[in-house]
This record gives sequence, C-alpha cells and structure tokens, in this order.
Amino acid sequence: MSETPTPIRRAVTVVFALLVGGLHFVMPRVPRGPLGDLVTGYLIDVLLPAVLFLLVRLVPSPFTRHRAVPFVFVLLVGGVIETSQGLGIPLLGSTFDPLDYIAYTVGALLGLGIDALIMEQDKKRAK
Repeated sequence: MSETPTPIRRAVTVVFALLVGGLHFVMPRVPRGPLGDLVTGYLIDVLLPAVLFLLVRLVPSPFTRHRAVPFVFVLLVGGVIETSQGLGIPLLGSTFDPLDYIAYTVGALLGLGIDALIMEQDKKRAK
C-alpha cells in the first residue's frame, strides 16, 4: 500500500464503517429466535473488527503497510476486551462469551479480504 490511502480505499472504508454504525439502529428491531440471536449476538462482533482493520490500514505508516500488523492489532484489541470481560472488568461490555474470540477472528479475516479486494481495484486503476 502506498503512503497515502487511495480515494477508493477511503471511500470503501467510510461507507463500510457507516453501514456498520447504522446497524446499531436496526439491531434492536431484529426479531428474537435462532437467527435473530445470531445477528444480535455475533454480527457486530464480526463487523466491528473488519471496520477496525480497514481504519487502521488508512493510517499511513510503515507498520500498517503490511497487512499482518493491522490483523494482529485487531485480534489483540478484541482479545483484550473479551478477556477483561471474562475477568469481570467491564470494558466495552460486561458479558464474556468465548465465541466472541472466533467472531473477532472472522471479522479480522473479513477486513483482510475486503482490503485485498480494494488493493486489486487499486492495481487495476493504476494500469
């Protein structure tokens, strides 16, 4: 990735972040039941790490140039939050759920995938 994020990278990240943020207004209206519980319980736990990954990739730094660094950063942030909840320290929530570790990993992978698609589009536009 170049030092300055491309317009497409910024646009995709902003739109994705706004959509995920908008879900917070829709989520309380999701009907209960197996699918509703899955959506309200884990969807945000998947999408927020993806957004965080994309936001970190916007930072022009030698560290964020390599995808592994933001990926590990996102996993560490999620891990610290969830572990603190497990220890009774309410950090961005108070309910410990070990499945959230999996959701954070899936979210980081989603961010990685979106980032790969953005890079592919950037390469096509550069030609």
